[in-house]
Amino acid sequence: MKKLAIIFAVVVSTSAFATVEDGVEVLGATPTDTQIEMVRAGAKKFCADIEEYEVKEQCAMDYYAQHNFEGEPDCE
Repeated sequence: MKKLAIIFAVVVSTSAFATVEDGVEVLGATPTDTQIEMVRAGAKKFCADIEEYEVKEQCAMDYYAQHNFEGEPDCE
């Protein structure tokens, strides 16, 4: 039971701190186009130093997940 509580705390803190780390808010149930574009831009900036396409795509997907966004990454 302790392990479950610790895992839950880590998951909650990860999504809660997504806004603190990069200034991009976690998306709510009905995000605006501007909020979606901010998440896309944040992912591009966060993953900019990665050269391999597959790794960059995974980085963007992880960033999207942290910000509660379900979309296809644009790694071009």
